[in-house]
Order: sequence, then structure tokens, then C-alpha cells
Amino acid sequence: MTWAFRSYASTHSVGALIAAASGASAAALGGLVVAGWLTVAVALIQVLPGLPPMQYNTALGFMICGAALLTAALDLRRPTALLGGLAMIIGFATLCQYLFQADLGLDDLLVETYVLAGVSSPGRMPPNSATALMLTGAALLGLSCGSAKPCRHLLPALLGTIVIALGTAALVGYAAGVPGAYGWGHFNSMSVHTALGFMLLGGGTVGLAWNTAQGESAEAPPWLPVLAGVAVATVTLCMWYALGTGPRLNLPAVAQSSGAHPGLPNVTLAAGLLTALLVGWSLRVEQTSRQRARSLAASNLALSEQSHARQRAEETVHQLAAIVEHSNDAIIGTSLDGTVEIWNAGAERLYGYAQGEVRGRDVSWLLSRRHFEEDVFSRMKRGERIEQIETVNLTKDGRRIDVSITVSPMRDRTGKVTGASIIARDLSERRQLEQMKDDFVGTVSHELRTPLTAIKGFIELVADGDAGPLSDAQREFLQIASRNTDRLGSLINDLLDVNQIEAQRLEIRVEPTDLSAILEDVAATFRAMAESKGLAFGVRIDRLPSLMGDGPRLVQVFSNLISNAIKYTPEGEIGIRARLAQSGIEVLVHDSGIGLSKDEQALLFTKFFRARNPIVTETGGTGLGLVIAKGIVEKHGGTIEVVSVPGEGSHFRVQLPLPAKL
Repeated sequence: MTWAFRSYASTHSVGALIAAASGASAAALGGLVVAGWLTVAVALIQVLPGLPPMQYNTALGFMICGAALLTAALDLRRPTALLGGLAMIIGFATLCQYLFQADLGLDDLLVETYVLAGVSSPGRMPPNSATALMLTGAALLGLSCGSAKPCRHLLPALLGTIVIALGTAALVGYAAGVPGAYGWGHFNSMSVHTALGFMLLGGGTVGLAWNTAQGESAEAPPWLPVLAGVAVATVTLCMWYALGTGPRLNLPAVAQSSGAHPGLPNVTLAAGLLTALLVGWSLRVEQTSRQRARSLAASNLALSEQSHARQRAEETVHQLAAIVEHSNDAIIGTSLDGTVEIWNAGAERLYGYAQGEVRGRDVSWLLSRRHFEEDVFSRMKRGERIEQIETVNLTKDGRRIDVSITVSPMRDRTGKVTGASIIARDLSERRQLEQMKDDFVGTVSHELRTPLTAIKGFIELVADGDAGPLSDAQREFLQIASRNTDRLGSLINDLLDVNQIEAQRLEIRVEPTDLSAILEDVAATFRAMAESKGLAFGVRIDRLPSLMGDGPRLVQVFSNLISNAIKYTPEGEIGIRARLAQSGIEVLVHDSGIGLSKDEQALLFTKFFRARNPIVTETGGTGLGLVIAKGIVEKHGGTIEVVSVPGEGSHFRVQLPLPAKL
């Protein structure tokens, strides 16, 4: 039970600890008095000789309510409700005995009364004690309810406060010598330790109510001023009743002789009620001040965070502005209608216009093609981003410059497009570098081809015996040299072809071409190579109409595709199929080889690409063949695409139109 209470209290406010401590103390007090009645220990029943005793049933009520407080602190609602209800019934039944002058058999139910000092009804609980017990039971019963209403803790707290006030009034009566404060009328009087016990029970009940309120809100309960006022008012009413109706003892002699004491009850009532109002009002003012202070603190924190956020945003804006201003690229900001609003230093260097010359002008004067500018801005207004479009712009001195343009929509906080951000990059230097590269590759390739032709010619002459007889070893060495010369020549031709394709200078001879015959010749050429590797070679070529194209170039395309299929198929089959389709002639080269992943397929038609596979590494190659094949097919107005699955093979589909769109 101790472990359970600690676990509960660790996750709730200290109100649970107060309730448990109060309940345990009240239960212990009741238990001691019960033990006193059972063992005839009068010192436990009466604090001092001549003072009223705590009745046996009152002590039982303390034990019941103390146990109920403990179960309530552990959030055991059903036991709390049962014990609280029992206490409320005992207190109510005792009051009924006083009201209706009846005897319900509660007075001597368990123990025969033998202490009669200050007792008019032996064994009967005093009416103020019965009232306090009934209110305590009702408060505990209310706390055990599972109501979700935010005010469900107000009534138990109010009842607990009244119980505290009844005990306090009795103690004040003992201290001031006013018997009417602890004894109502001629009935039994509340003992000193009974008053202390009810103060404990009331305090525990208020602590539980506070605990419940804090579970719903972190702030102090708003009913604290009400409780303070009710407590003071209850004590005041008890003292007013005691001074007005009960016997007056130990009053000052001056007051008794002067006759001033008859007005004392009214003075006490007025002063007490005024004090109750002042106490409640002051607590309410204090609560309001704290709430305002917390609200101001929260507002200050929010303002501080907003200020820091604004400062960070301003710093970011300044950084971005610095980046824009010092960028080598031209950065231009325009409105929706194309009016220039932002013009950085990079734009000044690229176009030659100062910022003051272009701000407010339409950006279309920069572009050499009006329809291009209109298309870009219409797409931008739809929220689209246009990336790296290569076009021609005009500079201030009339020069035409190649630029790469990226246009992005600029949006406001609501997401509405308010303008365009244009980034223009000068391509002149890149074009010069590309031209230099193309010229270098072309020059080097031509320069290599001339000595390579001479080398190959002399190797053939020596191999034919023109330089004298050869041994078998010499002939084998010459054959190796000849093969590598052919490979080097093929590499030079590939480099020249790629260079021409990138420069868009690849030449295609347009003449009637029999594609069926071309495919049959290519298949016949590579059949022996496939069969020597143990591969099945399937050929299915329909009779195809003549197309306009370059026969040798088409041989180059399909030779490359079939050669790759043989190289990258360790076992299984390869094949070539051609047929007439709606879009023209369709040629399919398939294999059951190593296949390609999605990432590899995306890079397949780029220069020098080699798949990451041991078989590819062992077979060698430059990674230029498919680039050349794609360029040749596209020059014929066709398309080439691949569908591949790793480990299952690849399918290359070439589509050529009829007639060719050159």
C-alpha cells in the first residue's frame, strides 16, 4: 500500500500527501480513543478531567473517515464511496435523533458509556460533531464520483472548509472560555481532540479537492478566495451564536459590570463577516495579479521569441541578398507582367545594363525570341518551374550571347504566384571549351589515324612474307599486333562519331536501304560467335519495306547491339526479331544475360558508362557504342529504348519510321 501511494503521489500534487497524512492521523486518533473506551483509559477519552469526552461513535467516525481519505488518496473510488457514505449516514442518523428526540440505538450500540462529565445524553455524538461527520462523509462521497465536470472538486472543498471551521470554532471556544462555541445548546459538547480530528479531516478533504483541481489545470484553484471567506464566516457565525445564546464565562470584569457585553455578539458578527469579505477579496486580487503576471510573462516570452525569429529572418534575408548580389550568375526578379524589379551585379556584368537602366522595364527586350518569353511566363504563372533552357539573349552593345535560363515562380505567404525569379548563366565560355574539346578530339583522332594506317599496312606486308620468311611465333605476334591495331582504329572511329554526334554534325547518307538484308548479314556475321560461346541464336526477320537511310550506319547500330548481347550473356540465348509495326519498322534484340538495374538503365546511353558487374569488367569496352547507336537511330528519326531485369536479360527495341524523318 505504501508503494502504491508513493507511485500515485509521485505523479500528482502534494495534495495527495496531505490527504493521506490527515487521514492516517485522524484514523490513529479515533483508534486511540476506541482503545481508551475498551480499556477504560479515561486519559485517552478526556484530554483533561472535567472536559467533555470524545464519544465512542465519534471515534469510530474518525476511523471510517480516515480510512476513506487514505483510499481516496490512492484513487480507490469504490472503497472511498462506501466509507464516505457510511460516515454520512452515521452523522445524519445522529442529527435525526436530536431533531426528532428519538433513540435509534446508536448511543450504546457497542460500548456502554461510563464517562459522564459534561454529557447530557450519554453515548450520543454531539450535534456539531454529527454535522461535521456528515459533511465529511458527503465530501468524500463527492470526491469518489467520476464526474468529468470541472467544478466537481468545488463542493467537496467547500464542505471540507466548513468542517475545518467547525473544529476551529470549538478550539476558539475552549481558548476564549465560550462554551457555546463547542457545545450547541444543552446538548453534548465537542471535545478538544474531536475538534482537532475534524480539522485534520477537513484539511485532508480540501487537499484532495486541490489535487483534483490541479489535475485539470496547473494553476491554483479559482475557489480559494471562496473557501477562505466561508471559513472565516463559519467561525464568525459559531462565535456569534455562542456569545448570543450560550453562557458567558471568563469575560473581562469591566465588560460584565458595564453592561457592554450584550452588543458583543453583533460586533463579532459584523467584524467577522467584514473580515471574511476582506480575506476573500484580497485572495482574489492576489490570484488575479498572479494570473496577469503569468499572462504578461507568457506574452513577453512570445514577443521575445517573435523578436528572435524576426531577427533570424532578417539575418537570413541579408545573407540571401548578399548571395544574390555577389553571384556570378545574372539574377533577375520580375512581376507577373514581366517588369524587372530585381537586377543584381551579375546581371549588370552579363548584359551591360546598370540597375537604374532596367528597373521598371519589360524583360522581353533581353530575349531574341518573343514567343519564347511568352511561353516561359505563361508556364511560370501556372506555378511551373522551368530549368536550364538554353537560348540567346541580347546585350546592351547588341551582342547575342548563349545563356542557360532557369525560371522559378515567386510566391507570397499565401502561396499565390506574385512574380518570377530568373537565373541566367553565360554559356559562352562553356561553348568555347566544348568547341576546343571537339577540335582537339577531331585533330588528335585524325592525327592518330594516319600513322595507325601505316602501321597496319606494314604489319600486313610483314605477315605476307614481303620482308622475308616468318616463324610461327613471329606470325602469332604479328596477328596480335594486327588485332590491337584494329581495336585502336575502332576506338578512334568511335571517338570521332561521338564527337560528331555531340556537335550535331553526324553525316547520314540518305538512300533506299533494304533493312531485311542488313539484319540478315549482321545475324550471319555474329552467329558463329554466339554458337562458339554455346549460346542459342534465334533470328526472325519479316520481309520489310525499303526505308531511306544509311546502310553502313545501321549495320553499325545492330552490330553493336548483337555484339553486346553476346558479350554479356554467359549462357542461354540471344536473338533478333524485325517486323512491320504501325509506327514503322520495329527491331528487337534480346538476350538472357546479366541484365541491368533501374539506375544502370538510366545511365546506359551516356558516354563511357560501364555497369558494375564482373562480367562487364572482364569483357572490356569503351562505353561509347550505345551512345553512337542512339545518335544514329535518332538521326534516322527513330528511337531506341531498353527494358531489362537484373539476372534475366535485356530487350533493346529500335523503331525506325517510314519514310525516315531526316
